[in-house]
Amino acid sequence: MEMLQKRNPLIFVINLMRLILVIGSAAVLLIIQKVQPDIITRPQKLLYVFIVALLYSLIVLIAPFSKIKNKFLGYFFCTIDSLLILGLIYCTGEIASPFFILFFFPLISLSFLYEILGSFYAAIIFTIYTIFFITTRSYSDSKLIANIFISMGILVMFSLYLGNIGKQIKARKRIKELEEEVKTLKLKLENKK
Repeated sequence: MEMLQKRNPLIFVINLMRLILVIGSAAVLLIIQKVQPDIITRPQKLLYVFIVALLYSLIVLIAPFSKIKNKFLGYFFCTIDSLLILGLIYCTGEIASPFFILFFFPLISLSFLYEILGSFYAAIIFTIYTIFFITTRSYSDSKLIANIFISMGILVMFSLYLGNIGKQIKARKRIKELEEEVKTLKLKLENKK
């Protein structure tokens, strides 16, 4: 576990949180199922979603992705995360699912890793999935739909904010790296004299 954490602590934490989220969501669903049996609308499909999510989470946690420098790979993982969350939401009541908030997790991880562009990508995915849910079913509750679109607007603002924080964190990290390089160069110059 320590070797995995050394590769890139932020990526490790994100991957570990992904695994904890999958296990936690399954546990919450088992508890909720006892209290409110009709929450799971598609139990067989939900089982497949959890199996795939568990395998995916374990592979991503253990696989030798030392640092995700390739943004395409990060966006690919975000898309898979979002599809798995979409499957969970689809099997637990669609737009009225209590798990709808899980769409924030890919947004948060992309915002910190890839700044504002990553935030927009996650917000676009969230918007596409929401429109998919609304258009594939005939929802008559206009208040619910209005609340969802308001939430999407807040999500976009939140994603921009997180993207800016991610940018600042990277800038501070880069400044520290440059300061260390300057110190090292000064020491080398002093040793040459």
